[in-house]
Amino acid sequence: YIKENTKHPMRNRMDLVRHVAASISQLHNRDYLHNDIKPQNLLYVDHDTKNPLRLIDFQLACPERDVDDLFGASKGRLGTEGYQAPEVLLLGAREVSRKSDIWALGCTAYYILTGREVFDRKGIVGAEDIESLLEEMRKNLDDPIITSEQMVAEGVHGNVARVLAGMLVPRKSRRNSELVVFLNGLCKLENENCNVILNVDSSDIPNREIESRIREEFPNWALKDHRQWNRWVF
Repeated sequence: YIKENTKHPMRNRMDLVRHVAASISQLHNRDYLHNDIKPQNLLYVDHDTKNPLRLIDFQLACPERDVDDLFGASKGRLGTEGYQAPEVLLLGAREVSRKSDIWALGCTAYYILTGREVFDRKGIVGAEDIESLLEEMRKNLDDPIITSEQMVAEGVHGNVARVLAGMLVPRKSRRNSELVVFLNGLCKLENENCNVILNVDSSDIPNREIESRIREEFPNWALKDHRQWNRWVF
């Protein structure tokens, strides 16, 4: 669908990303991992205007709590080349988690928005190139493999690019699993000047601490409105 509609408006592409993110969010909320998120596992239903994209192929899906039992001794890679997280490439299926799903979602969203795969963007064509990429990522664990500035140059909205870049950080611990929720909310907004709206149900945490945590995780986001105690607009 993306290849056949190269001139598809960015707003429509962002809406497709929102549907994918919403599907992954629902899956994770049920404590399940998909383990093979990629464009080929998205079914486009053109007659369904409310939910045109369906996540399919759950052959590799599993409850997150069962990962050790299913893959604990496995060094084989799970998922599809070009969408596997660095930890899965290096250590195998035993490393799958929400974080690896987040990486694959970031790669998939990048494809939907730009029409290019991450591996194509990095010039990866064979096994030697993959090893070179892994070596590059080892040296730059906290830097996204595609920066937000590079994505903006390819036509991705700046706010979305910053979120996507955070999903494509090699260091697993730096990949916030809540990014799927942020991306969902971000693409849902019709106001292009607003980053994201967070509804925080944390009455036991002081507002200053909530703001501090968000600023630490997303230093580039500016607070625009906080007139309601549990509603933050960045």
